[in-house]
Amino acid sequence: MESVMRQQKIHEAVILANGEEFDASRLAALIQNRILLVLDGAYQFAYQMGLPVDYLMGDFDSIDPGLLKEARDQGVKVIDAPDQNLTDLEKGIQFLDKLKLSVVYICAATGLRLDHTLHNLRLLNRYYDSKRKIYLYTNTEVVFAMHDEDLIYEGHEGDGFAALGAPQCIMTTRGLQYDMKDYTLSYEKHSSVCNRMEQDRVSLSVKGSALIIHSLGAIDGK
Repeated sequence: MESVMRQQKIHEAVILANGEEFDASRLAALIQNRILLVLDGAYQFAYQMGLPVDYLMGDFDSIDPGLLKEARDQGVKVIDAPDQNLTDLEKGIQFLDKLKLSVVYICAATGLRLDHTLHNLRLLNRYYDSKRKIYLYTNTEVVFAMHDEDLIYEGHEGDGFAALGAPQCIMTTRGLQYDMKDYTLSYEKHSSVCNRMEQDRVSLSVKGSALIIHSLGAIDGK
């Protein structure tokens, strides 16, 4: 498997984590013309799929030593990150932020272990930056954080949509089945679930912090 930087000016990246196996066709579409950073044991899947890995990172406690050597031999940039105070996903986000990217997509960071899933969702808030967006993809959804901002969000009419206070926000929407007007969402009491998009573009306004969950059709980079 050849490791290459596919373009000199790449401003977006994909992180492949070691959670629930991610749909191969979706992943292949998402990594096109983007940097691919693979975390630890997820390299097994990337290797089997023949994906063009740019970076392999982690404390390497879940990768076969022979496969790690194979990665080095193939020219993958291997980054040893042994700090046990941070998860591999946190290390990956921090590393990519040094590259001054505009968007980071995270795949296979949910499932398998609930503690990992909840922790990884919290990272969307912890590492929120209005100048660098993070989108976390599952096989059926995309999740992202909003902090004190207005956004026109694109999807497809009929797509599922949910908003959670993280921990709290005041939200106004236009274009959902159940629109909100200055509605308080809080982690403990109020959320907006089982909603859906009534059109392909919806208007979202958030004062405070929220997590948005969009049920996916096709990968479209939104």
